[in-house]
Amino acid sequence: MDRQLLDRFLSLCVIEANSKKERRMAQRLREELSALGLEVREDGAGALIGGECGNLLAEAPPKGMPARWVTLLAHMDAVPPGYGSDPYVSDEVVRGRGQILSADDRAGLAIALGVLETLKGAPLERLGVQVIFTASEESGPSGAEALAGQDVKGEFCVVLDTGGPPGQINFESPTAVRFKLRCEGRSAHAGIEPEKGVNALVMASRIVAALPSGRLDPDTTFSCTVLRAGTATNVIPAEAVLEGELRTFKPGEADRLTTLVADTSRQVSREMGGGVEVTTKSQFPPFRVDPQNPYLKGLLAAAQAEGFTGFLHRSGGGSDANYLHPKGVPAVNVGVGYRHGHSPQEVLILSEFEGTYRWILRFLRDLDRE
Repeated sequence: MDRQLLDRFLSLCVIEANSKKERRMAQRLREELSALGLEVREDGAGALIGGECGNLLAEAPPKGMPARWVTLLAHMDAVPPGYGSDPYVSDEVVRGRGQILSADDRAGLAIALGVLETLKGAPLERLGVQVIFTASEESGPSGAEALAGQDVKGEFCVVLDTGGPPGQINFESPTAVRFKLRCEGRSAHAGIEPEKGVNALVMASRIVAALPSGRLDPDTTFSCTVLRAGTATNVIPAEAVLEGELRTFKPGEADRLTTLVADTSRQVSREMGGGVEVTTKSQFPPFRVDPQNPYLKGLLAAAQAEGFTGFLHRSGGGSDANYLHPKGVPAVNVGVGYRHGHSPQEVLILSEFEGTYRWILRFLRDLDRE
């Protein structure tokens, strides 16, 4: 195991950086990039998303005139508590003692820095490498969404931010839509005159029962996930809030399902003599990279050259890659070696972590020789 790569990862894990509170992490990354002789710029995304810092951008030019550029991207924030508690290594796996490890996405940050450090000692000839470290990936609005398209210099972007082995390439992701229903009933005493009330909790429950749930087909998921109602056991609740999401790869399916949510909710509320307010919001746009894209084919070839099984994966999750495609930048999300992200069981498999570092380095060097 590359000790410097591991030590850098462990040191990043203990830096607190919740979404929109990444200033300490940004400062550390700025110091790392500056030590590599790179000029670092912070964009204005922080003000746009309500965070304390924006995205960091830096460029590692080649020896000669750059013929083209590739962008490496990782995000600075983590899910709460936003830092690992005493990370430790056991049996070639890193775990967090007592709290979430935050390998998502400290692993991606460490790999990007490791690649840049290696290229400083052995620069590429004609390929320029840009790095972007984004803010607030875990909790929207995201820094990648606020990133100006002209600031992305690469013709192709490799996002270092998914749980999986080296060789895994998430080349397709669905659209996701969140919905929120505010069910309006009428309060009454639950023990003396419940018949005078309109139970908003029951209304929300009937809406849930009338809507689809789970995996609807290979392309679509639909889930009601949050329900809040009631103030006391002896009061018929006058209001209930129901939230959920849908994700789909099918064109037009998101519109059909959001219409179904609105129509079903209004029908149930009318039947009960209440009302409902329905709001929907796009969580992230879809993307798909053509498998014949030369950069994507280069990633697959580099994985094979390093002894890994390169494979294309259709992911149901979202990442910063989703926001780059509308800006005209093809982007994929690759495995960086962690498992069980966003949970206390999260681990980083060191052989895979180091493997992705070697894989990305091979990809860049092979591109440089083309």
